[in-house]
Amino acid sequence: MLVLIDNYDSFSYNLYQQIAQFYPQIQVVRNDECTILQIAKLKPKGLIISPGPKAPKDAGICIEAISHFAPQIPILGVCLGHQAICESFGGKVSYAPKIMHGKSSLIEANQDSPLFDSMPRFFEVARYHSLAIMEEKLPSCIEVIARVSSKNTPKSTKSTKLAKSKERHLQENVDENTIMAIAHKQYKTFGVQFHPESILTPLGNQIIKNFLAQIG
Repeated sequence: MLVLIDNYDSFSYNLYQQIAQFYPQIQVVRNDECTILQIAKLKPKGLIISPGPKAPKDAGICIEAISHFAPQIPILGVCLGHQAICESFGGKVSYAPKIMHGKSSLIEANQDSPLFDSMPRFFEVARYHSLAIMEEKLPSCIEVIARVSSKNTPKSTKSTKLAKSKERHLQENVDENTIMAIAHKQYKTFGVQFHPESILTPLGNQIIKNFLAQIG
Protein backbone atom coordinates (compact mmCIF):
# COMPACT_ATOMS: atom_id res chain seq x y z
CA MET A 1 0.00 0.00 0.00
CA LEU A 2 0.96 3.62 -0.64
CA VAL A 3 -0.14 6.49 1.56
CA LEU A 4 -0.85 9.90 0.03
CA ILE A 5 -0.93 12.80 2.47
CA ASP A 6 -3.46 15.31 1.16
CA ASN A 7 -2.60 18.95 1.82
CA TYR A 8 -6.12 20.15 1.00
CA ASP A 9 -5.30 20.85 -2.63
CA SER A 10 -7.47 20.51 -5.72
CA PHE A 11 -4.65 18.61 -7.42
CA SER A 12 -4.44 15.91 -4.73
CA TYR A 13 -7.01 13.62 -6.30
CA ASN A 14 -5.63 14.19 -9.78
CA LEU A 15 -2.34 12.91 -8.38
CA TYR A 16 -4.16 10.05 -6.67
CA GLN A 17 -5.82 9.02 -9.94
CA GLN A 18 -2.55 9.20 -11.83
CA ILE A 19 -0.75 6.98 -9.34
CA ALA A 20 -3.68 4.56 -9.00
CA GLN A 21 -3.40 3.72 -12.71
CA PHE A 22 -0.17 1.93 -11.92
CA TYR A 23 -0.51 1.16 -8.19
CA PRO A 24 -4.16 0.82 -7.11
CA GLN A 25 -3.37 0.12 -3.44
CA ILE A 26 -3.24 3.73 -2.28
CA GLN A 27 -4.89 5.39 0.70
CA VAL A 28 -5.41 9.13 1.17
CA VAL A 29 -5.08 10.77 4.59
CA ARG A 30 -5.48 14.45 5.45
CA ASN A 31 -2.44 16.29 6.79
CA ASP A 32 -4.22 17.23 10.03
CA GLU A 33 -6.30 14.10 10.54
CA CYS A 34 -3.62 11.46 11.06
CA THR A 35 -0.62 10.68 13.24
CA ILE A 36 2.71 9.05 12.53
CA LEU A 37 1.54 5.98 14.43
CA GLN A 38 -1.65 5.74 12.38
CA ILE A 39 0.31 5.94 9.14
CA ALA A 40 2.84 3.39 10.40
CA LYS A 41 0.02 0.95 11.23
CA LEU A 42 -0.94 1.00 7.54
CA LYS A 43 2.53 -0.41 6.77
CA PRO A 44 3.00 1.74 3.66
CA LYS A 45 5.56 0.77 1.06
CA GLY A 46 5.80 4.37 -0.11
CA LEU A 47 4.67 7.85 0.86
CA ILE A 48 3.38 10.64 -1.39
CA ILE A 49 3.18 14.24 -0.17
CA SER A 50 0.64 16.18 -2.23
CA PRO A 51 0.64 19.77 -3.47
CA GLY A 52 -1.12 22.34 -1.34
CA PRO A 53 -1.52 26.00 -0.44
CA LYS A 54 0.66 28.08 1.87
CA ALA A 55 4.11 26.93 3.06
CA PRO A 56 5.62 23.68 4.39
CA LYS A 57 5.24 24.82 8.01
CA ASP A 58 1.48 24.95 7.41
CA ALA A 59 1.32 21.42 5.97
CA GLY A 60 0.23 19.58 9.09
CA ILE A 61 2.10 16.36 9.71
CA CYS A 62 4.09 16.41 6.47
CA ILE A 63 7.52 17.51 7.71
CA GLU A 64 7.34 15.12 10.66
CA ALA A 65 6.22 12.27 8.39
CA ILE A 66 9.07 12.87 5.96
CA SER A 67 11.65 12.88 8.75
CA HIS A 68 10.21 9.69 10.23
CA PHE A 69 9.65 7.63 7.08
CA ALA A 70 12.50 8.73 4.78
CA PRO A 71 14.99 6.20 6.21
CA GLN A 72 12.42 3.42 5.75
CA ILE A 73 10.43 3.82 2.52
CA PRO A 74 10.50 5.78 -0.77
CA ILE A 75 8.91 9.24 -0.63
CA LEU A 76 7.75 11.54 -3.42
CA GLY A 77 6.82 15.14 -2.70
CA VAL A 78 4.98 17.25 -5.28
CA CYS A 79 5.11 21.07 -5.20
CA LEU A 80 4.40 21.82 -1.52
CA GLY A 81 5.53 18.25 -0.79
CA HIS A 82 8.81 18.96 -2.58
CA GLN A 83 9.33 22.06 -0.44
CA ALA A 84 8.45 20.12 2.72
CA ILE A 85 11.15 17.56 1.91
CA CYS A 86 13.71 20.33 1.70
CA GLU A 87 12.65 21.87 5.00
CA SER A 88 12.46 18.52 6.78
CA PHE A 89 16.20 18.11 6.22
CA GLY A 90 17.07 21.67 7.27
CA GLY A 91 16.60 23.63 4.05
CA LYS A 92 14.57 26.77 3.42
CA VAL A 93 12.03 27.99 0.90
CA SER A 94 11.24 31.56 -0.07
CA TYR A 95 9.40 33.49 -2.75
CA ALA A 96 10.23 32.21 -6.22
CA PRO A 97 12.02 34.61 -8.58
CA LYS A 98 8.98 34.38 -10.83
CA ILE A 99 5.44 33.39 -9.84
CA MET A 100 4.20 30.56 -12.05
CA HIS A 101 0.58 29.46 -11.99
CA GLY A 102 -0.80 27.30 -14.76
CA LYS A 103 2.26 27.79 -16.93
CA SER A 104 4.71 25.36 -18.50
CA SER A 105 8.48 25.54 -18.51
CA LEU A 106 11.28 23.57 -20.08
CA ILE A 107 13.43 21.92 -17.45
CA GLU A 108 16.81 20.22 -17.62
CA ALA A 109 16.89 16.95 -15.70
CA ASN A 110 19.71 14.75 -14.46
CA GLN A 111 19.24 11.57 -16.46
CA ASP A 112 21.37 9.65 -13.96
CA SER A 113 18.68 10.07 -11.32
CA PRO A 114 16.33 7.08 -11.04
CA LEU A 115 13.41 9.52 -11.03
CA PHE A 116 14.25 10.50 -14.61
CA ASP A 117 15.32 7.08 -15.88
CA SER A 118 14.74 6.59 -19.63
CA MET A 119 13.65 10.20 -20.01
CA PRO A 120 15.05 13.01 -22.17
CA ARG A 121 17.37 15.59 -20.70
CA PHE A 122 14.95 18.43 -21.52
CA PHE A 123 11.16 18.29 -21.21
CA GLU A 124 8.14 20.49 -20.45
CA VAL A 125 6.48 20.57 -17.03
CA ALA A 126 3.49 22.28 -15.41
CA ARG A 127 4.11 24.85 -12.71
CA TYR A 128 1.76 26.25 -10.07
CA HIS A 129 3.86 27.88 -7.37
CA SER A 130 4.97 31.14 -5.81
CA LEU A 131 7.57 29.62 -3.45
CA ALA A 132 10.77 27.78 -4.31
CA ILE A 133 13.72 26.16 -2.57
CA MET A 134 16.51 28.58 -1.70
CA GLU A 135 19.72 27.47 -3.40
CA GLU A 136 21.93 29.00 -0.71
CA LYS A 137 20.04 27.13 2.04
CA LEU A 138 20.06 23.71 0.36
CA PRO A 139 21.01 20.97 2.86
CA SER A 140 24.21 19.05 2.10
CA CYS A 141 22.25 15.77 2.09
CA ILE A 142 20.06 16.98 -0.79
CA GLU A 143 21.07 17.12 -4.44
CA VAL A 144 19.40 19.06 -7.24
CA ILE A 145 18.28 16.75 -10.05
CA ALA A 146 16.38 19.24 -12.25
CA ARG A 147 16.28 22.98 -12.89
CA VAL A 148 14.49 25.43 -15.14
CA SER A 149 16.40 25.28 -18.40
CA SER A 150 18.24 28.24 -19.88
CA LYS A 151 16.69 27.15 -23.18
CA ASN A 152 13.37 28.76 -22.18
CA THR A 153 12.87 31.61 -24.63
CA PRO A 154 9.95 33.90 -25.40
CA LYS A 155 7.67 32.72 -28.20
CA SER A 156 7.38 35.41 -30.84
CA THR A 157 4.20 36.13 -32.79
CA LYS A 158 3.38 38.59 -35.55
CA SER A 159 1.70 40.90 -33.05
CA THR A 160 4.52 40.78 -30.50
CA LYS A 161 6.37 44.02 -30.23
CA LEU A 162 10.13 44.01 -29.83
CA ALA A 163 10.02 45.84 -26.50
CA LYS A 164 7.61 43.30 -25.02
CA SER A 165 9.71 40.44 -26.35
CA LYS A 166 12.81 41.83 -24.67
CA GLU A 167 10.92 42.38 -21.43
CA ARG A 168 9.63 38.83 -21.42
CA HIS A 169 13.10 37.50 -22.16
CA LEU A 170 14.45 39.34 -19.13
CA GLN A 171 11.68 37.83 -17.00
CA GLU A 172 12.53 34.35 -18.26
CA ASN A 173 16.21 34.91 -17.40
CA VAL A 174 15.24 35.69 -13.80
CA ASP A 175 13.67 32.23 -13.57
CA GLU A 176 16.60 30.31 -15.08
CA ASN A 177 18.09 27.59 -12.86
CA THR A 178 15.21 27.64 -10.36
CA ILE A 179 15.29 24.26 -8.61
CA MET A 180 12.66 21.95 -10.06
CA ALA A 181 13.52 18.58 -8.51
CA ILE A 182 15.61 17.22 -5.66
CA ALA A 183 16.71 13.87 -4.27
CA HIS A 184 18.15 12.79 -0.95
CA LYS A 185 21.68 11.48 -1.34
CA GLN A 186 21.09 8.48 0.93
CA TYR A 187 17.35 7.79 1.00
CA LYS A 188 14.86 7.12 -1.79
CA THR A 189 13.30 10.52 -1.21
CA PHE A 190 12.44 12.72 -4.19
CA GLY A 191 10.74 16.07 -4.65
CA VAL A 192 9.41 17.78 -7.77
CA GLN A 193 8.38 21.44 -7.78
CA PHE A 194 6.27 20.87 -10.89
CA HIS A 195 3.05 18.86 -11.28
CA PRO A 196 3.46 15.43 -12.95
CA GLU A 197 -0.32 14.92 -12.79
CA SER A 198 -1.01 17.93 -15.05
CA ILE A 199 -1.70 17.72 -18.77
CA LEU A 200 1.03 20.34 -19.12
CA THR A 201 3.55 17.69 -18.06
CA PRO A 202 3.34 15.22 -20.97
CA LEU A 203 5.92 12.88 -19.42
CA GLY A 204 4.33 12.91 -15.97
CA ASN A 205 3.29 9.25 -16.09
CA GLN A 206 6.87 8.18 -16.70
CA ILE A 207 8.03 10.09 -13.64
CA ILE A 208 5.41 8.33 -11.52
CA LYS A 209 6.42 4.95 -12.95
CA ASN A 210 10.05 5.67 -12.17
CA PHE A 211 9.17 6.52 -8.58
CA LEU A 212 7.06 3.39 -8.19
CA ALA A 213 9.99 1.34 -9.49
CA GLN A 214 11.85 2.38 -6.34
CA ILE A 215 9.24 0.57 -4.26
CA GLY A 216 9.81 -2.75 -5.95
